[in-house]
Amino acid sequence: MCPAARLLSAAVLAVVASSLGSGLPLAAAPGAGPRLPANGLGLTLPGDWLTAAEPALPQDWRSPSAEAPLYVRVTVPVEAMALPERATAAGALLRERALEAILVLEAPRAVGEGLPAVPDFDVEAWLRSLDRFLSAWPERPLRVEILGRPLERARPQLYAYLLKRASVVVRAVDPLAVVATGALSSVADVAALAELDVAPDVDAVTLDGAADWRLVLPAGRRLLPAQRFWVDGAGAGEEMYLHEAGRAFSRAVGLILPAPEAGVSGADLAAWRRILSPQAAVVPVDFVRIEAHGEGGAALPPDDVLELDAAEAGGRYAILFGAAAEGPVTLHVRGPRVGMAWLVDPRSGEEWPGGTAHWTGEGEGDLRGRVSQVTLQPTTVPALVRLGLFGGSPAATVEAEVRGQRGLSVEEIIARHQQFQARQDRGLRNLAADARIDYHFSLANFNETFDVTTLNRYLYDGASSLDEEREIYINGALWRGQKPPDLPFVLPEKVTEVPLDLRLDRRYLYMLEGEEELDGRRAYVVRFEPSAALGGAYRGRVWIDAAQFAKLRMEAVQLAVELPVISNKLQQTFSPVTVDGREWWLMTGLEGQMVFSALGRNVVLERELTYTGFEVNLDDYGSRREEALASGNQVLEETESGYRRLDKVRGPDGSWTTRERGPVGSGVSRLLVGGFSIDDEGSPSIPFAGVNYFNFNFRGTGTQLDVAWAGPLVNVFWSDPRLGGSKAILALEARVNPLRSRNKRLALVGDVDAEIRAERLEESDQTLLGILGYPLGTFHKVEAQADLDYFSFGRDDGTASDFVLPPDTLQSALTLRWVYNQAGWRLEWGVQGATRGGWRFWGKPDGSDFDPGDRRFVRSSFILNKTFYLREFDKLGLRFSFFDGNSLDRFSRFGLGDFGAASVHGYNGSGIRFDRGGVLDLGYSLNLGRQARLDLFASHGRFRNEEDFGPRLEHATGAGAAVNFSGPFNTFIRVRLSSGVDSSLEAPSGSADLRVTVFRTFDRWFWQKRQAGSGD
Repeated sequence: MCPAARLLSAAVLAVVASSLGSGLPLAAAPGAGPRLPANGLGLTLPGDWLTAAEPALPQDWRSPSAEAPLYVRVTVPVEAMALPERATAAGALLRERALEAILVLEAPRAVGEGLPAVPDFDVEAWLRSLDRFLSAWPERPLRVEILGRPLERARPQLYAYLLKRASVVVRAVDPLAVVATGALSSVADVAALAELDVAPDVDAVTLDGAADWRLVLPAGRRLLPAQRFWVDGAGAGEEMYLHEAGRAFSRAVGLILPAPEAGVSGADLAAWRRILSPQAAVVPVDFVRIEAHGEGGAALPPDDVLELDAAEAGGRYAILFGAAAEGPVTLHVRGPRVGMAWLVDPRSGEEWPGGTAHWTGEGEGDLRGRVSQVTLQPTTVPALVRLGLFGGSPAATVEAEVRGQRGLSVEEIIARHQQFQARQDRGLRNLAADARIDYHFSLANFNETFDVTTLNRYLYDGASSLDEEREIYINGALWRGQKPPDLPFVLPEKVTEVPLDLRLDRRYLYMLEGEEELDGRRAYVVRFEPSAALGGAYRGRVWIDAAQFAKLRMEAVQLAVELPVISNKLQQTFSPVTVDGREWWLMTGLEGQMVFSALGRNVVLERELTYTGFEVNLDDYGSRREEALASGNQVLEETESGYRRLDKVRGPDGSWTTRERGPVGSGVSRLLVGGFSIDDEGSPSIPFAGVNYFNFNFRGTGTQLDVAWAGPLVNVFWSDPRLGGSKAILALEARVNPLRSRNKRLALVGDVDAEIRAERLEESDQTLLGILGYPLGTFHKVEAQADLDYFSFGRDDGTASDFVLPPDTLQSALTLRWVYNQAGWRLEWGVQGATRGGWRFWGKPDGSDFDPGDRRFVRSSFILNKTFYLREFDKLGLRFSFFDGNSLDRFSRFGLGDFGAASVHGYNGSGIRFDRGGVLDLGYSLNLGRQARLDLFASHGRFRNEEDFGPRLEHATGAGAAVNFSGPFNTFIRVRLSSGVDSSLEAPSGSADLRVTVFRTFDRWFWQKRQAGSGD
């Protein structure tokens, strides 16, 4: 065979010496980034190779060395994913030959038009199969092309969705994996994927070699600027494939794989690969320094002449494609002087003289302009020519698209975070931790919060989580009852609702707000909102570590909450936790505020959750779970359908089984309240007792019902928190109280403040009211309240005989109210207009009490409330209330007392009324060991009532303390002592009051049978 004929299988390998997009060398150190094929030559296996009975390789398919690999295109059909043992064997065979695999995932049949659910295609099952298959593939790093030629059969939106999902799975298996798109055949394909932000999810873009990829490549570089490019399926024959490879490498394409029918010889490619080291670089055709001319001086097309700079000393090569069939070929080489040219046998490395060279006289004063002329013998095949230089080899001149340093886009940040999270999740089989959860409830119109703390053991295995409640504290006191109390006005399923798995995925759109330093770490701040197409449930911001791409913090507001929940906002904190020498990024804290509607009023639930004492990948996780179930403690399991209570029972045969103890979220509580009080003179009151029934889902209608009964006192409250399926909230209340209360009048008599006993009355009030509320966004709510009150009056023992009683009257009122709840702050402003029916003369005969204009009156109020939660169970409460009104008289003024509009401790029933005033309340709570909590409180009010006290501003101050503790028989006891401390009014000097209140909840009435499976 003539030497030229030995070059029939000539090919070109060029190394691009600069990294596109990053400015880093391509041959980066391990761990510095994904290893991308560098101007690689490839072979293609049949599509059914993986599923064949005995996959085999041609004998000549072997890389010359690990440093000079050949790449092999391996099609992975869907059925092969179910055969991970085939992956192990096939990967081992390729590795034995030092062949680098490009795994090309096949689409699971025609993928249709749906998004993202595809008919007859279970995406999640496909991804799980992909995970198993790649885990079994022994070669690392992985190189995966997603779905061959995807846009021939699928819409771009669907393909982008599958590409992003698959990319996360691939990188979870191998963090240094290289992910490539399927082959794209047009500029429109590239543009469609660029618009769908696939760039952060891939390392390379594959172009369809069967199409004119040279037209598509410039669009790819423009629209997907940070990517490398491959060509797949090039060449209709061996020589055409080699020619296409040369063209590709001159344009900095990293890998070119032949079409299955190209018939490329593995031995010939291996021979070329030995000679063309990874450091060789192809000079792009646009900057050609070697021109070739055939017989007669006709120039060869630039694409047919490629120049290579080689690493070895004095090495400089040219590849000639399509050389003239007859006559010599003349090379004009610009640059350093060429003394001799050799033709090279790529298989053996043997060289023989190909021609002599001489300088022309051009460019005498400029080395770069000098030209050497070399005449070669005739050749009809691609020829590899080595040019011998005088004075050594010049520095390599490589034209590549070098990009300066740039910041990451938001899509790149999120993609890297998803990849980091997927890798961690893949290695996290289970974990255990100590969890402390603090719940703080505050009910509108009440000046107190109610606190519940649970100390739990948290278990998580990737599919579900388990919370074993080991200790419960009610208002800071350890609960000693056998079962937790069912608390009224507390929505059980919302108490346990803590979204631990809020993931940033394709359901959200992302916007980069900038960078901040958080806990000493540089972090990207990304705002996210739900995608219109896929509908995420939250909006908010996330802080992502700039080094590792783990979440540091996430703030989120739940959208489209399901009533009776009005708003739900949370902040999650993530920290690095080292367990057995490995670092895990885990959620270590959560703070949140939920507002939901109970009987038309807002209940504010603040939550704090702290995780400590982590254990990861426990070998005895199963036994830990069984111990928790058999502990007798309340156990809550979080599943996809919500929370459920579990426990463990022993069967008749002595074996233990897990059963559901009862659903969480029945929303029914039964409360018994009793107690008594002692005034400052030591006189005890009549003991009181009552029951309260509260149902969050009355008869399965979604409405709420509350019935309170204590002797002759009956209060019935009904609410529909989703009126007509809308966000509107309707509430109705009826209060029946036939008992009369004492109505005092305190006024200035001469220079002395005193109760005017001659004007003391008895009164009763029966009420019917309705509230129509509507949430405005996340934190605001407006309400309209209509009241209908029937007042009746009677004489007291000391009432003067000439004092005219007010007429029994029907009073109607309309109140407009705005409520704002955010970060534990509560602001409320309301204005009320009221009218009395049949209002006529009353009071002293001289008419000084009565003003017919008081038949209509207006009242307004403003309330600001906040509780600060300190260490352990300590807390500091602050509340400010302001009241004002017009046309107010004795029976419409604001009253000062425990059950009045404004409350000052020690002045309950004092008879102090005012037209304008404000009250400041302060409270501090601290624990007395683990068994009890001490509440300290003080209040100060300032007010004005010109009719009774003149123009001066009066004040009153009160204080008190309360002890909370768990009593016997599943009771909770509160003992409160309060007293007036100081007042500018002499008559109500303030009284001491000792009050003892006992609460007990029931899961059923005594006449009801215990529910089967309840476990109670």
